Amino acid sequence: MTEITDNEKNALRESRNLKFYLGISELQPDDFANKIILNLGSGKSDLAQELEKMEIPFRDVINIDLSENQSNQSLIQADMCNLPLADSSIDIGFATWSLSQYLPIERQKKALAEILRVLKSKGKFFIHPIERPEVSNFFDLRIPTAENFFRKHIPSETGQLRIFRPKFQEQPNIPFHKGWTVGITKN
Repeated sequence: MTEITDNEKNALRESRNLKFYLGISELQPDDFANKIILNLGSGKSDLAQELEKMEIPFRDVINIDLSENQSNQSLIQADMCNLPLADSSIDIGFATWSLSQYLPIERQKKALAEILRVLKSKGKFFIHPIERPEVSNFFDLRIPTAENFFRKHIPSETGQLRIFRPKFQEQPNIPFHKGWTVGITKN
């Protein structure tokens, strides 16, 4: 498997704008109104600025990333396996390129447990992994495996699971947006 270059990583980080988040989740701008939003593995993206530009009255955006080397002023440096958030405190959340097939399985399990802990009842969380062109067939073959993993760790009494390919698939000049999204709605 080919490693992602630093230039590609920067392009990915900078491409996460509101259009991207709406695309991978299939939410509408109004769905963010008066909500507390978690941007897990946010990198340089600042979803709050995007929502403010569109004059959407969100309640708060919490940007969390493990790296301290980001230009995002509102960033909280923390590990997704130990989120510094209260139980049932998040309405909507995203993990883009941070909780993917490249993360060791034990860390995926811990992070998923933390996501479920902080997500409110009826809250929605979207996980969008990288699907690079040279591994797209590989990832497509892993969809049943991914679905089994999420179903095992999100029992039906805890939440509803939906794995889907978003309607939007690319932004200009950024070929890495293709892929599947895992949508979780907590009961």
